[in-house]
Amino acid sequence: MTGYFGSGWVPPSTGASPLPPWPDGGQEGGRNDGRGRGSPGLGVTVILVGFAVAVGIFVGSTLAFQFLQANYVARDALVVDRPSDEFRDPAGALTVADVLARTAPAVVAIDAPSAGGGGEGSGVILSEDGLVLTNAHVIGGSSRVTVSTPNGGSYDAELVGSYPEEDVALLQIVNPPAGLTPAVLGDSAAMRVGDEVVAIGNTLGLGDTPTVTTGIISGVGRSLDDGESVVLKELLQTDTAINPGNSGGPLVNSSGEVIGINTAIIDGADNVGFAIPVDRIKPLLDNIRNGGGTVRFDQPFLGVVSTGLDNVRAEVLEENDVAATQGVFILEITPRSAAATADLRVNDVIVAIDGETIATPDDVTRIIRSKSVGQTVAVTLDRQGETVEKAVELRARGEAGE
Repeated sequence: MTGYFGSGWVPPSTGASPLPPWPDGGQEGGRNDGRGRGSPGLGVTVILVGFAVAVGIFVGSTLAFQFLQANYVARDALVVDRPSDEFRDPAGALTVADVLARTAPAVVAIDAPSAGGGGEGSGVILSEDGLVLTNAHVIGGSSRVTVSTPNGGSYDAELVGSYPEEDVALLQIVNPPAGLTPAVLGDSAAMRVGDEVVAIGNTLGLGDTPTVTTGIISGVGRSLDDGESVVLKELLQTDTAINPGNSGGPLVNSSGEVIGINTAIIDGADNVGFAIPVDRIKPLLDNIRNGGGTVRFDQPFLGVVSTGLDNVRAEVLEENDVAATQGVFILEITPRSAAATADLRVNDVIVAIDGETIATPDDVTRIIRSKSVGQTVAVTLDRQGETVEKAVELRARGEAGE
């Protein structure tokens, strides 16, 4: 999986890295088709590396961060009995074991391999018919997603829609099994600094049972900035150990209700994790269900990861005899995508689509999304200093990579 956040990203190249120290590349626009995460997230165990920052600066500031992305493997052991009221303590709160019993049946594993990002993470079942909430960076630039449920089954899933800029995605399990257990969504606004919380996930795939970590809410209303285009706001900060494998998984309160989705950690810090508050997610889910969301599998998809020419090192441009002064430099091609089929290549420069000049990856995204699946577009390239025209028949995002 290719990471797109922070200086740790090195794009494929036959010579010097095409990017200067702080790249701004992405899949069809920004990163991963628009403002993709993902993850850029999106399929091996990799943490997306953030910029090193002083951990003590939190309130009213932005922090470099890592999206969480690593192995999460669902196990049969996730299937446990729900607690009854007799397990509650006198104050009405559940024990950690009871919180696990209530929430673990709603936690799934997600496999979303992609040339441009994505990988493996976790998600939360929202409905008996198979709606699953996860991070957008878990999905990344993937075209196929598999969900493993607590009953041990593995199922294809469709991307209903996502808001990469909010790091939220909604999946639908295809032909879901009977007996899925939805999570209970809580009230994140009610959480106070000092309230106890539990994070559930199979950290780094270390065991056959889910890893459970406990802690408190150590801050509210935090903001994180990846230094480029992703700014996550109003986050819950927790000292609960959140590790690769928890990405997209639940942060729950002492009543076993999901109050956040684990999404980021501070690079180099201990027990400084962040979750998107569920109150911020709820209206986004309604929008996605109603056909909203900026990324969907049924959208036309070119299948390139690119960056503006001003981000490419001069020696790389010279090495590839680039004559164009404006355009986007192709860093990756998604296998079996429209771009791959039409013989677009790494190190090509896209200078125009259907005669419209291209200056940034966002231009590519905007133009491609204005087209229809099956439509043919004319892509003008600078290839080794020569102008090349390619007729590209657009495919759906879900068709690429098959």
